Amino acid sequence: KSESYILYYEAIIICDMLCSTVNSSSFSLSLVLLLASCALQFLSSTQAFSNTSPRHETMSLLNLESKRLEAEDLLTKLTITQKVRLLSGGSLWTTKEVPHLNLPKIWLCDGPHGLRKVDEWSTDLTSGRIRSTCFPTASCMACSWDPTLLKKVGNALGVESRFHGVTVLLGPGINLIRHPCGGRTFEYFSEDPYLTGCLASALVQGIQSQNVGVALKHFFCNNQEKWRFDLNVVVDERTQKELYERAFKHVVRESQPLTIMCAYNKVNGIFCCENKPVLTRIRKEWNFKGLFITDWGATNDRVLGIQAGIDLEMPGSVGACDDHVLNALKNGELREEELDKCVTRVLCLKLLGKEFNNLNRREVINGSLKVDIDEHHLLAKKVAMGSAVLLKNDNNILPLSRDTSIAVIGEFARKPRFQGMGSSDVFPTKVDSAWERIRDYTEFARYVAGYDNTDPNETINHELIEEAVQLAKISDVALIFCGLTETSESEAFDRTDINLSAGHNALVEAVSAANKNTVVMLTNGSPVSMPWLDQVSGILDCWLGGQAGASAAIDLVFGESSPSGKLAQTFPCQFEDVPSKKCFPGVNKQVVYQEGLNVGYRYYDSAKLNVLFPFGHGLSYSTFELQNFSAILVASSEQGVEVSLSLEIKNVGDVFAGEVVQCYVHSSASAVYRPEQELKAFQKVFLKPNEKVNVTMTLRTEAFSLWDVGTQDWIIEGGDYEIRMGTSCRNIHFSKTISISSNQTCSAEAIKLHPPLQHRQLEEEMNSMCEPSSCLNNSIDGSRLHKNSLLCEAQKTCLGRALRKTALWTMNRNADEVTKKCNEEMVDGVSFRAIVLLSRGYISYPILELILHIMNGEFFSFLRKLFPTISSYLYQNIFYRKNQV
Repeated sequence: KSESYILYYEAIIICDMLCSTVNSSSFSLSLVLLLASCALQFLSSTQAFSNTSPRHETMSLLNLESKRLEAEDLLTKLTITQKVRLLSGGSLWTTKEVPHLNLPKIWLCDGPHGLRKVDEWSTDLTSGRIRSTCFPTASCMACSWDPTLLKKVGNALGVESRFHGVTVLLGPGINLIRHPCGGRTFEYFSEDPYLTGCLASALVQGIQSQNVGVALKHFFCNNQEKWRFDLNVVVDERTQKELYERAFKHVVRESQPLTIMCAYNKVNGIFCCENKPVLTRIRKEWNFKGLFITDWGATNDRVLGIQAGIDLEMPGSVGACDDHVLNALKNGELREEELDKCVTRVLCLKLLGKEFNNLNRREVINGSLKVDIDEHHLLAKKVAMGSAVLLKNDNNILPLSRDTSIAVIGEFARKPRFQGMGSSDVFPTKVDSAWERIRDYTEFARYVAGYDNTDPNETINHELIEEAVQLAKISDVALIFCGLTETSESEAFDRTDINLSAGHNALVEAVSAANKNTVVMLTNGSPVSMPWLDQVSGILDCWLGGQAGASAAIDLVFGESSPSGKLAQTFPCQFEDVPSKKCFPGVNKQVVYQEGLNVGYRYYDSAKLNVLFPFGHGLSYSTFELQNFSAILVASSEQGVEVSLSLEIKNVGDVFAGEVVQCYVHSSASAVYRPEQELKAFQKVFLKPNEKVNVTMTLRTEAFSLWDVGTQDWIIEGGDYEIRMGTSCRNIHFSKTISISSNQTCSAEAIKLHPPLQHRQLEEEMNSMCEPSSCLNNSIDGSRLHKNSLLCEAQKTCLGRALRKTALWTMNRNADEVTKKCNEEMVDGVSFRAIVLLSRGYISYPILELILHIMNGEFFSFLRKLFPTISSYLYQNIFYRKNQV
């Protein structure tokens, strides 16, 4: 139990002792509640001098340490070979069984925004798949700015996972959105690490409250899809700590995830799955108690991975790395103590999984564990409604009245795009239609397609556009459902710009010219440009709203509820304004994060650039007044800082609505460069008309600290800090300066590496950054194919083309055209080592070496190794399949 619960129970015991003397049950109950409340209130107020945010233990029973003694006992019953085999999966989605220890396999399934469980050796990701609730994607949910709501989503995800026997849900993905064109932007939350950390912590707490573990992913600097299996990210230490690690750190300390999934890429030349200094630091400094697992096919050198503390290699590679590990143990390269640490943690996981899977099975059988798909669908709808962002609403065109004649335009109105493609693809329990929901509200609506979603080239269809124009001319309002199509953004490839397709843009421009009362209903997983912004009256950004997103959007359009979403990403005026544009996706499998701390609004605000829509922006059908702001410095020293914030907010409009109060901190006189302002606290409130509430927040040490590369520590500079309160980063209502007392100063090395810059200097600095010549050369000779070469690099060889065709045939057997395109990008971007790990044992590393010899024209090497390799392969493959552990 955490300290709060220990204190809670102590209060109850004291109450019981006291009340037994007065023999009054009503007095007993009152005293219990009073003392328990006092105890919890006391605990919540004892964080003043903490160097980190207050930690909250999850209420789940997922405690690996509770299984340590039992795991250590089982460890003695395993041979060296069995230990090694235990550290890799048993299939694509399960761990290995250990029959002689009575340890069954456990399931690890995809699930950032919905459970995806398929057959354990399914390669097309559809065989045996189950239906589950598809909630909005992370980039959508982030716009809710509502941790309470995300905790409910987590709870529902946990229930569905328990019901289907899943021990670990692979998500959430919390990488920082460095560039809006990143292929998996829709799977991530925000460009801000604090917002990401708060929302992801709530989601994790919800999932793990159901005794289902999470795999927090993808650690770390996994911000693009191009070259993802062999990409080297070059990032400075301060940026790494303050931006790219910060959300992970927040979630670990607040919610203690069961596992962390390490990414494919390298950071500063070291693969994430081999980065011993970083992974060791996470266990020590962040107090991480769980397992590190690899992303699927991310293992490069399993020995280095074990030494770094990577516990579980996924998926099951049928022992592809086992010989390498066993040889390392024999020659002393790997110590058995290092191996045992990983094995012990895997045994703890399996024991925990066994316990809860047995419990879950009993609950399913006796009917106490059920999945209410209708209730979860309504929750998905509530989340979508709370996340939709009203970007523009000229002349209060929204909400619409039921007697308005409406031109409903766009195929998305009938066939919504509600999720992203790739490993997060969910088989939904049901899917709502905007057109069907509109017909529930009014009979004065007509529909036309506007564009052809089956056109892979997304060309302009003049005939369909003309049909839409004619309908718009005779209607009061035109509702255009448009956005990014399934072939525009997906896992496995990045976008090349932030534009909608030519067909969608042409449709909006033509219809808005015919009817000024045009409202655009956007479907997108990431920011887009809007060349027609000034021509339309309204824009409702629905994002990828999940299976109930379409009906949620229409309920907002007709005023069933007021939009309350706020942007978690900045919408730039033009693609050229994106600070990392010149460094994305990099050159020669390498990308340099030379924009440093200048990601998203941190850059736009520091450079004083105009944006299309700022971070935190979102309109409402109501109006709010903020007043009586106060900021009181409660504690200030090198040991810790605490600032108490308070303000009143009042709904002065006519409808029940929500608003997000946002707090940004500006350092007035830092010795090093700091962005203009950074989000450090927020709170979402819902108010009835004329209702007023007092909003309180607390800023602690972490809100003011920075990483000093010279002293290798977090420091708090003394001086003035401006506390800014508003409803977006560009809509600040109040500011107040506080003075923090501290003797800590930045080191000379920190000042040299990050000198303070004015906004004009910053623009000049950014314009000179990220030239290809500044990137380091790849250390591996690109003229020869090797295990980390990508399959697309081998297409000049006959064997490479044959491998590609075989892989696509395997994956595309039951795929539609859109999925086939995603699969093509995924196959082209896969590395040879990943092919080995994903091949179910049919291609081993020695076999891969033969293949590479042929591709590189090294025929004598091929012939010399052919017979011994094939003989060993046949023997080991047959033997291994009969003896898993």
